[in-house]
Amino acid sequence: EEISNMRKELEKYGIQMPSFSKIGGILANELSVDEAALHAAVIAINEAVEKGIAEQTVVTLRNPNAVLTLVDDNLAPEYQKELWDAKKKKEENARLKNSCISEEERDAYEELLTQAEIQGNINKVNRQAAVDHINAVIPEGDPENTLLALKKQEAQLPAVYPFAAAMYQNELFNLQKQNTMNYLAHEELLIAVEMLSAVALLNQALESNDLVSVQNQLRSPAIGLNNLDKAYVERYANTLLSVKLEVLSQGQDNLSWNEIQNCIDMVNAQIQEENDRVVAVGYINEAIDEGNPLRTLETLLLPTANISDVDPAHAQHYQDVLYHAKSQKLR
Repeated sequence: EEISNMRKELEKYGIQMPSFSKIGGILANELSVDEAALHAAVIAINEAVEKGIAEQTVVTLRNPNAVLTLVDDNLAPEYQKELWDAKKKKEENARLKNSCISEEERDAYEELLTQAEIQGNINKVNRQAAVDHINAVIPEGDPENTLLALKKQEAQLPAVYPFAAAMYQNELFNLQKQNTMNYLAHEELLIAVEMLSAVALLNQALESNDLVSVQNQLRSPAIGLNNLDKAYVERYANTLLSVKLEVLSQGQDNLSWNEIQNCIDMVNAQIQEENDRVVAVGYINEAIDEGNPLRTLETLLLPTANISDVDPAHAQHYQDVLYHAKSQKLR
């Protein structure tokens, strides 16, 4: 009788060929040598998880045939717990589903964790450990160490930029302090780092005086600025360039998110003021045409017109002079 590749590979781990007929959707006795080696390594991991000895589980995770990455021996107990929980959950689901499927039709992976599921659980544990490490490093106040912790692949965070190390340190330190638990979860770090990296890139564009790049960075959703009107992006950029020069001359490297937001708000207020003034000037012109000195005086006194030293005693004189000036202009 022909001994299948699967059976041969399993025997290397001292594991009996289970009673399933399919593995990963392929008939067990039709697997190639490479496929059988991978599946056998994965089944061996499942067996180790079942036995519950973390040190043995981590040895099976390190087996090259399992093709798993970023396995850290120090996290063996956490891997064991996470994989155990995931396996029990999968077995429970299979039990509910499988009462009506015959033995021959069953697939090994209906109850066993697949290679992808095992890698997913490793990544989950690694991410949690990386987040714990970031939270421990932030209060120490060393920007370089914080940057290194944020850059770790296991942390699964957006790209960070070394030139802005001090900014990540300061902003995350403040954010962590504001948190009731003094702890930033992965989701919070993700949002914060994405925004801070966008701020870093905007600062870089300002520093190199690149107006087009500044405008592109302002439009980026990652930076999360409020009340940004895309129609005025060039004006925001020019204002930010002058503010950046000002802070650089005072020895400050980067504009913070709050300073950038204040800039946007300031420009918006200026634009609002200008628009209001245009409307007020329209009212003044209408009043001059009507020829009613009191109506003209009323419009000249509008706060949005922003005209100073208007004296109500001179209402008639204002009307005459302005009417004359307007007639001259129309010629």
